[in-house]
Amino acid sequence: MKYLPRVVLLLISVIVTTAAIPAYSFQIAFGGTTWYSKWEPAWAYWKFRVPATLTGDFPPVPVPIKLNDFTSDMSFLYGPMLMIGFDHRWSVASVFMYGRFEFVSNGPRLTGFGYLGDTRYRKKIEKYDSDSTLNCQVNRYFRLFLGFKYQGYTYRENMWFANFTEEGALFARNARDVMRNLGLGLGLGFNIPLIENFYVLINGSASFLFGQEHFSFQHNYFILIGDSGVQQNPTQYRKSNFYAIAGNSSLSFAYYISKANISLSLGFRYQVLYFIQPNTGWKYYYEFAHYDGKYDHFYGIVLSAVYSIKFGKDKPDETRSEE
Repeated sequence: MKYLPRVVLLLISVIVTTAAIPAYSFQIAFGGTTWYSKWEPAWAYWKFRVPATLTGDFPPVPVPIKLNDFTSDMSFLYGPMLMIGFDHRWSVASVFMYGRFEFVSNGPRLTGFGYLGDTRYRKKIEKYDSDSTLNCQVNRYFRLFLGFKYQGYTYRENMWFANFTEEGALFARNARDVMRNLGLGLGLGFNIPLIENFYVLINGSASFLFGQEHFSFQHNYFILIGDSGVQQNPTQYRKSNFYAIAGNSSLSFAYYISKANISLSLGFRYQVLYFIQPNTGWKYYYEFAHYDGKYDHFYGIVLSAVYSIKFGKDKPDETRSEE
């Protein structure tokens, strides 16, 4: 999509890690965060779809090929975070996280000679998650924020799959999948002091995202076995466009080490996406994956450390929480 230029990646998205910092007239805070997380993607329960153009029917009829459910162990996302606060009330914050996941499934081993038993399919995925917010501290305990969210992933995969029809068998190698989501959201946060410099931070937000997925083959062939022998034809899918309603929530405990100007936080974060994919008529059948009505779940433990530099007079009766 044209709304996904690279430069937009510097502006992105809603609700991140948490840290409590006393409010000064101006301050800069920077640090790092990590998210030890479990990912249950919308495509975990999956069927490959043979490109409908290959069946010769109109409207085209895709041929699904069932794999077992994809599963993955928990993995780390990690990255930098930055916050700039001013006027004891306003702040802008941004975080970018990157991580790698490996998903495994069992499915048919398919060659030009047909089915040769089951094999293991692997997806080695690079995952991205970024959030940028404009925060308004309403009072000591309550904060509102507006944000931009960007998230997505990229993977390459070697695979073989087939169309068991009279036309023969389809197999493909070196597939590449790129998915990106970008949108706007609103949220609120609660900063609850327990004892001196120790807080409970509760955050929640909702976003509306625009997304696109592009699945392509670096090497791809359709092997048509018939009276005329073997024919090879290139295969290609259309880009898939969709929307997503995203929800984020987090609960963290934060401690501010005043002598060192360092905030530490540890908590739990949960992110969910609900996909809405328009039906584009007969073009719908040329798309690789259909996400309509499916969910993407992402949850785990978040740890962050932030160092702050403050300028101006401290206001001890107010605290600011950074997301």
